[in-house]
Amino acid sequence: MDEKRRKRRSELEDKFTLKLVSKAEKGQDPEIEIVVTDVSETGVGFHCEKELLIGDCYMGKITLWTKQTVDVFLKIVRMNKREDGTFDYGSIFFGLEDRESMRIKIYQMLEDRDKKEE
Repeated sequence: MDEKRRKRRSELEDKFTLKLVSKAEKGQDPEIEIVVTDVSETGVGFHCEKELLIGDCYMGKITLWTKQTVDVFLKIVRMNKREDGTFDYGSIFFGLEDRESMRIKIYQMLEDRDKKEE
């Protein structure tokens, strides 16, 4: 997927269930298992087996690097179908508290510092 985020992404491996909060279309699953690939201050990149609709909104709990769990609301903004029939998605946070966004930013600052020291 092409890089389109304005904020830097950091790798994060996490699996969790997203619950649909926008209006469900006929036949659309209300819960989706995803695998998080990366996170930024503004959103999450993830992979899943289901085709989701761009514009749909989901809620879930993401576990950050610090092992803290954060309630998140995500809006799907990008989709890329893989050759194996699965999908990569880009999503943005909405309603994320400033302190949660700051946790991500601080982690990235520490990550940058550690890379410089290597």
